[in-house]
Amino acid sequence: MELSDKSDRIRNRLRRLMARRPQMETLQKKGIIEDPVFGADLAKYCECKKVLVPQFLVQFMEHIEANGLDTVGLYRLSGNAASVQKLRCLVEQDSPFNLDDAEWADINIVTGCLKLYFRELPDPLIPASQFQKFIDAASTYTP
Repeated sequence: MELSDKSDRIRNRLRRLMARRPQMETLQKKGIIEDPVFGADLAKYCECKKVLVPQFLVQFMEHIEANGLDTVGLYRLSGNAASVQKLRCLVEQDSPFNLDDAEWADINIVTGCLKLYFRELPDPLIPASQFQKFIDAASTYTP
């Protein structure tokens, strides 16, 4: 058998395989493929999951409040990039994680992942249309 015949056979098999595979929308409807978390619209994500605040954000904030408020440089210093990405992947895959594990002992990993999430939102947390109202409300606040 010649090399070109073998290549043609392989190409034809791949074409048939690709033609039979299900569409992305079908896989998403069946729950096989989930929409991304990072970079997704926050309101749409919450609507899809039927929550007011995503559970991972609640976990992050509770962990930071319990373990990091006395940390110098909180939200300023970066955590280990590989660890931040690992935590991001766990969130994306909806895998369980425990922020009290030694793996996440550096609070900057959690804050780094939180900052990454907010940075990748398609729309800012405070939309431009509401920014002036936010500034006005903050300027009238008296503790």
